[in-house]
Amino acid sequence: MTSTSSNARVGTPMRLVGLLLALGLCLAACSSGPPAKKAAVKHGTTTTTTAPVPVSTTSSTVPGTPAPPCQGSALAGTEVSFGTAKGEAATVIVALTNTTKAACSLTGYPKLQLLDAKGNTLATTVQNGGSGIPTTLTANTANLGGKGGQASFMLYWSPVPTQSDPTCPLAPKMTVSVPGSSKTVSMAAEINACGGIIQASPFQLGVIPAVTT
Repeated sequence: MTSTSSNARVGTPMRLVGLLLALGLCLAACSSGPPAKKAAVKHGTTTTTTAPVPVSTTSSTVPGTPAPPCQGSALAGTEVSFGTAKGEAATVIVALTNTTKAACSLTGYPKLQLLDAKGNTLATTVQNGGSGIPTTLTANTANLGGKGGQASFMLYWSPVPTQSDPTCPLAPKMTVSVPGSSKTVSMAAEINACGGIIQASPFQLGVIPAVTT
């Protein structure tokens, strides 16, 4: 009897250990479950999504397609930066801003008319390009988006009197004509071009930085 009781006491713990091992294996298998799906990778830039990228205010709403020509009545002009060039010449960047909701385009060169304080015309000769205009400012079509789209051009002139151009009156006003429009843009100016001779760059998309030559 003593031997049988001892064997029972020894067998009972062994069976408990076996049950616990089996229970542990079952729990491990049940808790593992199916393989977890990998989380979707999200990128921080909008270019990786299908949402449309906002169109710049200085571009057309149809990239690569020229908008209708801008009308002078739709534009507001401002002199945004002055500079100097070699030979005591002066430069200025003129920005034209689209004030309407519709996109429009500017192509080619501007035409100018300098005015005195009373609005009388001053001698004005505009040259398309010239030695004072950087060669990087090439002719192209500038599409201006609605309500704030901008284009610009550079002007270059000499304010130093010479025998051939002795008068250099200051023009506090001027008008700007754009291709395809009979309306001009009236704006404040600060140009004292001797002989009224001014070199102009073609229209550029956006506001070009101040340029020195």
